[in-house]
Amino acid sequence: MKSRSFRSLIAIVSLVFVAGSFAQEYAIKLSRPKRIGLKCHVTGRATERDEQSLVVSGRTNRTENAYDLDFAADSEILEVDSKGHATKASFALENCLKTSKEGRGQLFPKGTVIVASVQEGKRVFSTKDGQPIPPAESKVLSALISIHQGEADDDDIFGTTARQKVGSTWPVNSDVAIRDLERKMPGMTLSAGKGSTRLVGITKVDGVDCLDLSAELRMQVSPRTPPPELKLLQNELAAQATGTFPVDTSRQPLTETMEMTMKLAMSGKLGPQHLDGVVRMSYYRKSELKYNYSAE
Repeated sequence: MKSRSFRSLIAIVSLVFVAGSFAQEYAIKLSRPKRIGLKCHVTGRATERDEQSLVVSGRTNRTENAYDLDFAADSEILEVDSKGHATKASFALENCLKTSKEGRGQLFPKGTVIVASVQEGKRVFSTKDGQPIPPAESKVLSALISIHQGEADDDDIFGTTARQKVGSTWPVNSDVAIRDLERKMPGMTLSAGKGSTRLVGITKVDGVDCLDLSAELRMQVSPRTPPPELKLLQNELAAQATGTFPVDTSRQPLTETMEMTMKLAMSGKLGPQHLDGVVRMSYYRKSELKYNYSAE
């Protein structure tokens, strides 16, 4: 009898705790100010796939570029702006393993220190002694290394100033998202953006109480100056993001994932002979990051 009563008490306490977490309102803060000297261990994985196909007179020509990147590094914030966004950071590499159809190998030797910074509004990568990283390797690094370039931050796009309960949703600021993506995708026009962010629940990460947040965003994408002889058949972009953010807003996010898919198709007269054909392009990127701060 005592054992049953005890189990009943535990069940009641658990229900009260769960109900309390749903009733409580939480501050939503995604972009958390960093300080110079802040250090953490970063692990991540990225996948990128870029496919193009051309169909003319029943013949298909397809090209594909794809890779996976496994990444681990000790990072340090070197510079921040007035709002605490990191504008320069170093990464002492433990692992930077790229896998593609060309093979599998480390992009840089273990121990290499990569510095990410902003120059004339653009993100650039260099070695610790200032030697620039070639464009191809910089493009791969940018899949997992991000610093603020003066654009909108996650709060501007996905956040809200209102406190939220578990299960609550709020709209994404699609106008800001469109302007931000157009800056990052020169030559493209985006429109009809819509999406939402949701406080999924409260979870523990490495013993820390965190907000479990998810967001989705959809919009139309098309060339800014499309060839007049081509008709647009498909022009969609979809993005999903998740993250765990400590309830204590003075602490840094602990995990982040982002997944984006873009599909574009056009038909019309192609090539110097003006043959009927279809051009299809698709782009996919996924990144997963985990941060371990030894002391905040």
